[in-house]
Amino acid sequence: MIEDGVNGFSEEFKIGSRPKILNLDGDAFSNGQVTSKLWMCEIIEREFASSSALHLCVLGCWYALLPFLLLSRGQVRLSSLSLYDLDQQALMGARGLLENWICCGLPISFQKGDCNELTVTEWLSRSPDLVVNSSCEHLTSHKWIENLPPGTRVLLQSTNMKHWTHVLSPSSLSDFEGQLGNGFQWLWKGEKLFSYPDQSFSRYTLFGVRR
Repeated sequence: MIEDGVNGFSEEFKIGSRPKILNLDGDAFSNGQVTSKLWMCEIIEREFASSSALHLCVLGCWYALLPFLLLSRGQVRLSSLSLYDLDQQALMGARGLLENWICCGLPISFQKGDCNELTVTEWLSRSPDLVVNSSCEHLTSHKWIENLPPGTRVLLQSTNMKHWTHVLSPSSLSDFEGQLGNGFQWLWKGEKLFSYPDQSFSRYTLFGVRR
């Protein structure tokens, strides 16, 4: 069941107040995370440069770094933003990070729940122009794809980085495509290498349309 992520928030996180961002995981703002999200911003800006304002849906949003960067860059207009995550603390952080645009009137919903539980009816009622999932390696399955309406555009990322939370980590870009099945027409695909003193890994990105 997908719940309104604002339910249960303390008063300081309600609309019109000044939120406090507490206990953020610093890894969310690491070089790898920021560079990966900026890469996605560049793709969105290229693909939707001439589009009208978008309803953007972000699955596994964490602290909403991608929407924050996209809105800060100001190259693409959003009509509304739907954010989903299993972690309510992460949604509270996202709520704080996006406070500026909430105050400016951008409709933003914070939904707590598993994206694999989104039904066809729920997807149709939301009608997003673009669905983004930058954390596909964290999902135990890609069941959410089955209920995604045909024609929906998606921008997806995964990585081969070794981590105990990466339960569905692909070994290559083609392996990532294989995990997602034949339900998409891919319009663009790419790979970016990250190399650090203690580890190296690749990030894979796919942009396409649900068949």
